Amino acid sequence: MTEKELKKLSRIDLLEMLLEQSKEVERLNTELEEAQNKLKDRKIELEEAGSIAEAALRLNGIFDMAQVAAGQYLENIESLSQRTDEICDRKRQECELEIQKKREETEKECAELSRKTISECEDMKKQTKELCEKRIKSVDTQVEEKWKVLSERLEQFCQAHQDVKELLSFVEKEDKADEA
Repeated sequence: MTEKELKKLSRIDLLEMLLEQSKEVERLNTELEEAQNKLKDRKIELEEAGSIAEAALRLNGIFDMAQVAAGQYLENIESLSQRTDEICDRKRQECELEIQKKREETEKECAELSRKTISECEDMKKQTKELCEKRIKSVDTQVEEKWKVLSERLEQFCQAHQDVKELLSFVEKEDKADEA
């Protein structure tokens, strides 16, 4: 707790904190006393044991308990590892489902866009074809009109030349008659 926070506390709060700390100090002193007593007991047991082998046998109980604790710790680690693997597998499956869902949505969108594009292309083809047909009709009409005009001119030209031809043929007959 910072100094600023301590200054904000009331006297009652400070006294309660002091009381709690006193209780904690008392508890720690009691534990220290018990630990010192146990240490004395162990020293006495070692002195009473008479040999290092006996002391080692008594200490083996501590090692056995440490071995059991280590086994429990490893079991907990394995359990946590299994749970972590299960969570990872579950998350992986969720991700794969999400990917599959997104893939299906994208395929649907692509199919819809493809359908729309084909429809628009067909509409454009139809419009282009209609426009081409209109232009072809227009050109055909213009060609027919020009052909009529040209035919009439050719007819007039032929008619005019026919008159000239007849005149020339008449002149040629007269020239042959005069020569004869």
